[in-house]
Amino acid sequence: LNSAAVDTCILKLVNALFKMVEKVASAEPKHPDLILFLNYNSFQESGKNVGAHVHRVLQTFIATAREKFEQSARMYVDRTVCRHFGPLLTFIDCVQSNLQRLKNPDDVPFSGKCSMSDFREVTRNTSKNAVKMIRDMNKRVIKHVGGQHVGSPIQRLIWEDCE
Repeated sequence: LNSAAVDTCILKLVNALFKMVEKVASAEPKHPDLILFLNYNSFQESGKNVGAHVHRVLQTFIATAREKFEQSARMYVDRTVCRHFGPLLTFIDCVQSNLQRLKNPDDVPFSGKCSMSDFREVTRNTSKNAVKMIRDMNKRVIKHVGGQHVGSPIQRLIWEDCE
């Protein structure tokens, strides 16, 4: 085989690999972003350990994998934080949308789901359970990224984004 044929073969294999990862992730009902970021991270990390010729051929795929890893990791972090701090984030979104919609900011506490009693309830529940929610969120990240990744740079990266 000549060099061009090998390059074409590598490109076809990597394209097929990326399509399969996307297909498997889209079929996963609970954690598609987890499947994506773990697989794209593995691809970009393994791309560092190949020969110079193969690395040259894979450069665009490694860059794509890095982008998709960052995007799916962000989605995973958002989903994880929302799962544990959803009511607080929903309240903040409500206040922000009402601030944009209403002409007078003083009217925000009188609009739907942004009252002072709603604020007190959300802050009371969040502050009362904050330590437990953060601990549970950390356990969840360790569980999902666990195994060979415990204490790894990927786990630290995800946890830093959660913080």
